Amino acid sequence: MDPQHPQPVHTHRKKLSGRTKLGLWLLLGPTILIAASFILFATTNFIFGNVPDAIPAECTAELSSGSASLSDEACQESLFGEQSRLEAFLNSMLFLAGAIGVLTWLPGLVIGIVLLATKVKTPHQPHQD
Repeated sequence: MDPQHPQPVHTHRKKLSGRTKLGLWLLLGPTILIAASFILFATTNFIFGNVPDAIPAECTAELSSGSASLSDEACQESLFGEQSRLEAFLNSMLFLAGAIGVLTWLPGLVIGIVLLATKVKTPHQPHQD
């Protein structure tokens, strides 16, 4: 072995199989979907958030006494503000995305673990020069 001409180092990068990629996606996908929907929901409501100027006294009196059921439209609008169609659409879509993430989280976790735990081990073949 010549010190001036060292042997090249072969870096062997193992390519992930389709089964391994699917297992990882099933493990991570629903969690990412839930987190993203929470973050986007908070961002959307912060952007579109409209704070009412003043709440009418009759609404606060009814709420503090416990006799109000918030069925009065004037009280609802003054407490919650008016929601635009875009905001309602975005909130609905983000709720749907979060619901899909929650419903697929446990099955994805179980199937992903099974796919990763039972992956086929290929015997390591030595590198031939």
